[in-house]
Amino acid sequence: MDIASISATLASLKAAKDIGQAKLELKTASEVQQKVIELQGLILEAQSSALDAKAECLRLVEQNADLKKENRQLRDRIESGEEMVRK
Repeated sequence: MDIASISATLASLKAAKDIGQAKLELKTASEVQQKVIELQGLILEAQSSALDAKAECLRLVEQNADLKKENRQLRDRIESGEEMVRK
């Protein structure tokens, strides 16, 4: 999994948490609205990073399956070659 995507997701979520806590301390509606907008932006960033990490994970799972298949095919070829040598 892409470490940068995970780090970005965690950083966005931490910033969103910090803004949420700061929002509780605000008094005016305009300040609250501004923080809500910031919070929504950070949530979108976190979702985007999470989707990027998921896509990378899926790519790696597919690559792993391909490598296992290739490994199995190579082992089969080696085993069939050993059988030919024994005969």
